[in-house]
Amino acid sequence: MKYWIFDLDGTLVDSFGFYFNVVEKIMNKTMSTEERKHCVSLHASDLFKHHLGEEKAKEALLELRKINVQDSWDTQKFSAVEELLAYLKSKDCHISIFTSRDLNSAKYTVEITGLKKYIDHLISGDCVSVKKPSPEGLHKLQQLYNCKADEMVMIGDHECDMEAGTTAGAFSVRASWHPHWEHDACSLAHKQFHSDQNFLAWVKETV
Repeated sequence: MKYWIFDLDGTLVDSFGFYFNVVEKIMNKTMSTEERKHCVSLHASDLFKHHLGEEKAKEALLELRKINVQDSWDTQKFSAVEELLAYLKSKDCHISIFTSRDLNSAKYTVEITGLKKYIDHLISGDCVSVKKPSPEGLHKLQQLYNCKADEMVMIGDHECDMEAGTTAGAFSVRASWHPHWEHDACSLAHKQFHSDQNFLAWVKETV
């Protein structure tokens, strides 16, 4: 386990509250808990198409990208993330991000949260032709690292991350430490953690 690939939102940083508020404002709609769970299972473009139609979805997506950069300055890391990434680096592991976010806001989030110094590569939704659960982003990272698939670990908070990881042949870890996921079980994951501190402890035992 030398190459550790992380999703961004809901895995490294807690941005759900911000995202839900922005999406609800753009769609002029208050979402239920179940609708919010469905919301994070879709790429923003598909979400807006579903609720607003094809034409309005384009404008909504541009607005979301603009707000993501302007107003996400207070996005916070999960409590164990800094120690986790520092530990992996100390063990000569390689760390990258594979996120469905647009590239500009993903780069901005990585910078303002202080994570940039740990990250080798950032593959966003803008960097692939087919978004998660397609493993295209993982295949790109495998080529960049010139490594075997089973040397990679995919860590993410959603089923699409796990599907991408298992399809690519990577070891897949479901990050369920955001309260949004409560104690949902994931059958696709090789490992699942409902606490980032427990995940950190497992990493220290494993690496």
